[in-house]
Amino acid sequence: MLVEGRFKTDAKISICTNLGIPTEKVHKFLDIVEKTGLNFEITTSGEAFGDKGTYVRDGLEWETFVRNFELIRNSPQIKNPIFIMGTVNAPAIDGFLGFLNWVKEQKKAAGSPGAVNYSITPVRFPTYQNLFILPMELRQQYSQEIQAYMDNPDNLKWFNEYDLVNINRFIHYVATAEVPHKEVKIGWDKNKDFDKENRTFDVDELSQDFKSFFTQFDQRRGKSFVDTYPRLANWYNSL
Repeated sequence: MLVEGRFKTDAKISICTNLGIPTEKVHKFLDIVEKTGLNFEITTSGEAFGDKGTYVRDGLEWETFVRNFELIRNSPQIKNPIFIMGTVNAPAIDGFLGFLNWVKEQKKAAGSPGAVNYSITPVRFPTYQNLFILPMELRQQYSQEIQAYMDNPDNLKWFNEYDLVNINRFIHYVATAEVPHKEVKIGWDKNKDFDKENRTFDVDELSQDFKSFFTQFDQRRGKSFVDTYPRLANWYNSL
């Protein structure tokens, strides 16, 4: 319908994709964009570099992701900035700085801080994958390293206001979050007061859930948490 010209609009058409598809399909998509002249915007996702990213995004091939991303980034048919959404869980924080640097390099290759826009949010659920379960010492180290990276003028100049709002908020969250998320109410009793400040989370219990999940994940997917995230290995093995 698009190629035949039976659908015409001036509206922006937004597509969200993990870019895990075969590259020939990306070429086919770009051919359609060129033939139709429609205004497309691409949103994808990522939060950790290389094998640290593909571990938490099971099934994703890093080389395919990068190849498809760069193909779209270099395409004159896509005239809008590419948006990347990151959702960082406890393991992914170990590869976040590498991914942030990769985003910067993509911006540099495109020649503009606004060519790629990046938003980040911590994973809230399942609660046992939230950054909150990591030791505070580790969290503060990660936060300080990201801050030091952003304090470098050669890095900072490649991030636009949209990026910086997200990155600065995330840096603060990593170092200071005292609870993984607000209370979630199932049902409501008007006769009972709800005080979210009184909600407590059992870190030991959540940590055991974390260990149980990724133990099974490794067994079923043929992966290794400690090999992928050696910096987290001592903590993980102590659970």
